[in-house]
Amino acid sequence: MPIPPGSQLGPYTITSALGAGGMGEVYRARDGRLGRDVAVKVLPASSSTDADRLQRFEQEARAAAALNHPNILALYDIGRTETGPYIVSELLNGETLRSALDRGAMPVRKAIEYAVQIARGLAAAHERGIVHRDLKPENVFVTSDGHVKILDFGLAKLVDPEPAFAGGSMLPTTPPPTTPGVVLGTVGYMAPEQVRGLPADHRADIFAFGALLYEMLAGRRAFRRDTPAETMTAILKEDPADLSIGGAAVPASVQRLVGRCLEKNPAARFQSAGDLAFALDTFSSSSSSGPISMATLAAAPRRRYGRLAWVIAPVSVIALFVGWLIYMRPAAEEGRLLRFTISTPEGWRPDLTSSVEIPIAVSPDGRFVAGRARTDAGEQALWVRALDTLDSRILPGTEEASAFFWSPDNRSLAFVSNGKLRRIDVAGGPATVLCDLPLALPLALGGAWSAAGVIVLGSTSGLQQVASTGGTLTAALALAPDEALHSLPVFFPDGEHFLFVAAIGAEVRGGSRRRVFAARLGSQDRTLLFDTDRYVTPVGIANGHLLFVRGNSLVAQPFDETRMALSGDAVSVIDRIQLMPDRPYGVVSIAPDESRAVLAIMDAARRTRDIWLFDLTRAIRTRFTFDAGEERTAIWSPGSDRLVYNAQRKATERDLYVKASNGSGTETTLLADGLSKDAMSWSQDGRFLLYRVSAKTRNDIWVQPLDGPSKPYPFIATEFDENYGRFSPDGRWVAYSSDASGRLEVYVAPFPGPGGKWQLSTTGGSYPRWRQDGRVLFYLAPDNTMMSVAVDGTTSGFQSDAARALFHAPIALQVGYQYAVTRDGQRFLLNTAASSSAPVAVIDGWPRLLKK
Repeated sequence: MPIPPGSQLGPYTITSALGAGGMGEVYRARDGRLGRDVAVKVLPASSSTDADRLQRFEQEARAAAALNHPNILALYDIGRTETGPYIVSELLNGETLRSALDRGAMPVRKAIEYAVQIARGLAAAHERGIVHRDLKPENVFVTSDGHVKILDFGLAKLVDPEPAFAGGSMLPTTPPPTTPGVVLGTVGYMAPEQVRGLPADHRADIFAFGALLYEMLAGRRAFRRDTPAETMTAILKEDPADLSIGGAAVPASVQRLVGRCLEKNPAARFQSAGDLAFALDTFSSSSSSGPISMATLAAAPRRRYGRLAWVIAPVSVIALFVGWLIYMRPAAEEGRLLRFTISTPEGWRPDLTSSVEIPIAVSPDGRFVAGRARTDAGEQALWVRALDTLDSRILPGTEEASAFFWSPDNRSLAFVSNGKLRRIDVAGGPATVLCDLPLALPLALGGAWSAAGVIVLGSTSGLQQVASTGGTLTAALALAPDEALHSLPVFFPDGEHFLFVAAIGAEVRGGSRRRVFAARLGSQDRTLLFDTDRYVTPVGIANGHLLFVRGNSLVAQPFDETRMALSGDAVSVIDRIQLMPDRPYGVVSIAPDESRAVLAIMDAARRTRDIWLFDLTRAIRTRFTFDAGEERTAIWSPGSDRLVYNAQRKATERDLYVKASNGSGTETTLLADGLSKDAMSWSQDGRFLLYRVSAKTRNDIWVQPLDGPSKPYPFIATEFDENYGRFSPDGRWVAYSSDASGRLEVYVAPFPGPGGKWQLSTTGGSYPRWRQDGRVLFYLAPDNTMMSVAVDGTTSGFQSDAARALFHAPIALQVGYQYAVTRDGQRFLLNTAASSSAPVAVIDGWPRLLKK
């Protein structure tokens, strides 16, 4: 029987009845001790002997008592009288969400406002290991001032907290109040797994949330049918009617969010209420000033494709790279082709400084994206984002990471940093060292991690391998006689076979041709798939196709994994995947008379570079070379009247040519010897030319005399990498970079030698340039800080002061000279990125593109 006003329940005086439900009766009461009104919920006397109901009632009290959140009803006390147990909570003024919905649909902005608060409350409960299991409009209360409170954890299920929740209070675990096959919840808001009587976790609350938000927006229930049985059938097999039916002006982005909450498969829903709250909060912020747009939500689309379902790429003013794809998806029917973008963490932009490796990667299960990013201040690190969330985060401990790739269990990333191979768990924790790397293993030749626990790395000594648990690096596959390096390994789904690229030719940085092979761990045999003179990046094997990037396109070609053989024609899946500004600049250098600058500019269609001249006074550029081959670097003569540049005229290696800088006359071959060369510096007296030779022994610095028939000779040629040599203005010294210490540092050596060398940088450096008076040397630190060193080379020795930082140089690439300096050292010409941020473009359902 109802408790009459004036009755005492412990220290509480009942003043009036507020309502009743399946789990008890609610009364308004007065707490005389604290002088406040409270709500008292009493389990009906007729049910107080029901052990199951009593257990659930007490469970509600424990669940609610563990929570302290503005969007969850606050619990004050628990007690027991002769009429049964009771709990005491805050007294709310307002109405249930059901009462509000009885008046019809809500405005989108109001529905989103309420939904954000509900999601935050759920997130707080889930983080404490508590699942509501009966979320519905009757259990959501809207106060008179617009605050939302979640009520009635009577069906809450306490679960063992996940490790991520370890920071909160550890709640005692109570056995679920249901057994397999028992349906518990409210028909119309139960998730499919609840309808089936299967175990339900926090994602069941997200489904109920989706049904609740649908009802707020549409003014009708998502799955309402004539009978409970028909309603449950609809939950299991049908999608709710389109939210736009009936004239509701619900933005498509909000409809997608609701649809994702209502996915039948829990794995396809939002995986946390926190991420859901974040997405809704973004909507709420955007809607305050205008319509909600899809740009405010980058939710992962539904996964309904075969073993390979995603193509992912960073969209940049420099380049758009295709990244790793997802393996091992169960076959399913085709769905829609969807495209959306992901942003790097705030303040960071994709790092596209490598022209070899892919700067992003998707985990094998398709749940995570990782990438390398930089800040404008020069910081570099790896970032990761779960595709069921809307925010990316930086992984501490991955500074200066270059090549990186996922573990087959999706939990870790391996990466190369400071001469070591390391791994880090994406859930958190420090990076650990797996092995040391030799100097013959450049930082950006790629790697892959097999399901068999073997990591394979590209190198200039052939493919190398090491156990994923750590150990000693050993040879996996030797170079053929005509190969310069192996790079970009990609494992097949079987974890045993893999793809890799061999660069053919003498040049250490890539040779003149590319061959793509298939090979197997433990064997020196390899199968040639194709040979090309264009840059190519293998992506993976999926849906019976080999996918690779060739030139400016993502290409798919039928592939038989059993025979390791290609068949049929290669089909372009996506054309013009490389997005560039009108003319993306490369290497830069200012003429000695400071009237012009020379630039290497990429032709996006041909994927080759040409030499251009830029008038610094009139800001006009003119093309200098017109050949279809590659022209990568150029330097000025001391009188600014000629240019020496390299060019690939014979489809083999790059030779050196000279031509008048005004474009008149014909070019003359300066040096052609079968080795790839880059001109670096022309001595002030015009007698000598420094150039770089790229060969299997790494980069060396050579000298070409220009005042007679003398033959070229090596100036610095060791087992280390020497690069970027620059004559001092008086011709007595050469500044250059070398990795003899294990990393690139700037050195000075006397010319023409012999003699010792002086190290100018102490924490890494490269790309030295002299001030015209020879008293200052500039160089770039690894973090792109422009450094300055006062020097004195007028005596028999060489003296220098400590280097000092000038400014951060936000250059676009770290390949070749991306800066130049005026004669007086007061102005710098920098090749910077046109945008400080670039999103990641995702395409879901790429097989449909093959049918176009």
